[in-house]
Amino acid sequence: MRALVTGSVGFIGCHLCSRLINDGWEVLGIDIRAEVQINETANSFWAERKAYADVRHIVGDVRNSDSIRDLVGIYRPDTIFHLAAVASVHAAEREAQLCYDTNIGGTENVLRAAGHTGARVVFASSSAVYGNKIGVSSPLGVYGRSKYEAERLCSASASTSWVLRPFTVFGKLGREDMAAWRFASQIQNGQSVTLRQGAARDMIDVRDVVRAFAAAGESIQLAPPRVADVGTGISTDMGDFARLIANALGLPVKFALESLPNFEAVSTKADLGLGKGLPWAPEIRPGKSVEDFVEWYKEASRRR
Repeated sequence: MRALVTGSVGFIGCHLCSRLINDGWEVLGIDIRAEVQINETANSFWAERKAYADVRHIVGDVRNSDSIRDLVGIYRPDTIFHLAAVASVHAAEREAQLCYDTNIGGTENVLRAAGHTGARVVFASSSAVYGNKIGVSSPLGVYGRSKYEAERLCSASASTSWVLRPFTVFGKLGREDMAAWRFASQIQNGQSVTLRQGAARDMIDVRDVVRAFAAAGESIQLAPPRVADVGTGISTDMGDFARLIANALGLPVKFALESLPNFEAVSTKADLGLGKGLPWAPEIRPGKSVEDFVEWYKEASRRR
C-alpha cells in the first residue's frame, strides 16, 4: 500500500510516518518545512522529527492546488493521510487568514487531487469542532471553525474515507508551546505552572493517536465518510496532569491561575462510541504516557 502523508514533519505526522513504515506501507511525506536538514541544528524540532519519521519528505504547500494535484497524480497514493494544518489554537487566532487558507483551502485542494486519482483520504480534524458541547459541533475560535468547515468539505467528497478528531495529544516530539512541555519546563525551572481556570482535557498519547490513523488507513470506507473521536474518554483536570509530570520529574509543583481565553473549551471528552467502525481503542495508560514523555523531555531539554 502506498501512502502520502501531508504535514509529515508535524508532531502527529512524523509519528504516523514511522508507524506506517513499520506496518509495511510505502510512504512519501510532504511538508512546508521539509527543507530543514537533519544536521542543520542540534535543537531543531523539525530536524528531529524528520529523522524520527525516517521517510522521504518533499517540500510542498497544500495551499498550492497545482503542486498538490501534480504530486498526487505522479505518486498515485492509495491513501492520503491529510494532517497538514495550522495546528496551534493560539497561532490560528493570530493569523486567521493563514489558518483558513491552510486548513480549509488546503483540504479542498487535497480532496480535489484525490478525486482525480481515486485515492482515499483520511482527514485529521480536531476535538476543537465541539467547543464546549460534547458530541455537538459548536466551534469557539478560528482553529475550531477551520476544522469544522474542512469537515464539511470532507463529508461532501466521495474521496473521504475517515474523519478523525484527535483530542489533546502529547508525547515525544511535542512542541514547546504544548501543555506537556510547557508544564515540564515550568516545573523544572521552579516556576509556577500557569493553569487556565477550570480547564480539563482528554489527554491522549500520540502513539495511540497514530494507531487510530493507521487503523483508518487499513479500514477504508466508501462515502459517506465515517467520523471517530480519538481520545481516552476521560477528562483530566489540567492541574492533575501537571502533578503527574511533577511526580515523574521528582519535583514539587505550584500553580498560577489565569482566565481561559474565549476561543478555548473549558472541558473536552471523547465519545469513544462515535467511531464504532474503527478497529481501535486507546491502550496506553496515562501514567505510562507521562513517564515516557518526561524521559524524552529531560534529554530534549538539555539539547535546547
